[in-house]
Amino acid sequence: PSYFVTAGSLNYKQRIRIQQTWQNFIDASISSTVNVPNEFSVEDVENLYIEAWKSGLKGITVFRDGCERAAILSTGTSDKKSEEPEQTSLPRGFVITTCDNCIGKKRKLQTGCGSLHCAAFFDPVTGDLMETYLSKGSTGGCANFMVGLSRMISLAARSGCDIHDIIDQLDSCGSCPSYAVRRATKHDTSKGSCCPMAVGNALLDMWEEMQSELKDNKDKYKKSISLPNVEPQQTQSSAICPECGSPLTFEGGCNICKSCGWSKCN
Repeated sequence: PSYFVTAGSLNYKQRIRIQQTWQNFIDASISSTVNVPNEFSVEDVENLYIEAWKSGLKGITVFRDGCERAAILSTGTSDKKSEEPEQTSLPRGFVITTCDNCIGKKRKLQTGCGSLHCAAFFDPVTGDLMETYLSKGSTGGCANFMVGLSRMISLAARSGCDIHDIIDQLDSCGSCPSYAVRRATKHDTSKGSCCPMAVGNALLDMWEEMQSELKDNKDKYKKSISLPNVEPQQTQSSAICPECGSPLTFEGGCNICKSCGWSKCN
């Protein structure tokens, strides 16, 4: 109703006076949120804080209507789409489906239990990790463990987890006794101290290789489109046409007379 006074209809100086009166009877700290309209300028905010300081306020908060942060109190008159920040990450529970044109890379790893084959597939446009497949060699290792690990890595990647976060978790798995024994005896183990850590290092290596390839392709594309599309130059030759005596034009490797059509190619 029109006889109700709302936070948006109060002048900021009135809000300051209210808090100034209240805090005389409050021992603890006190702060009030001043709701200001969308057209409230930077200079207006400065004047508001100066006025609050002059009034001896312990604390004060300013909230401008229509700002990017979710509104505490809003008039609801502004465009809702413009108030909502752009979604930069996947919503919780959403998993991207894998397309068939992914770019695959492979690494053969040597672990404490034998060889391990790590294949990774990346988005051809962004270079993001999409899927990982792990399979053990002919000796050692647990096939079910490898299948489970590869599925969880793939699920995390398609759920929007950054590859560095995935690798950080794999690097936190600790040391494997068989890995340490083989490293000490045969000195041929892949970088890391256990299978998950070796997989993480391989994924990072393949991801960096993928990003480098995408960058090279973009640079080549930019270079190609930056070159002007110039037609072949026609240069005037110093020779004279033997038929009509007109100057010859050198074009496409040939001397051509524009007057009578006589030509001779080198």
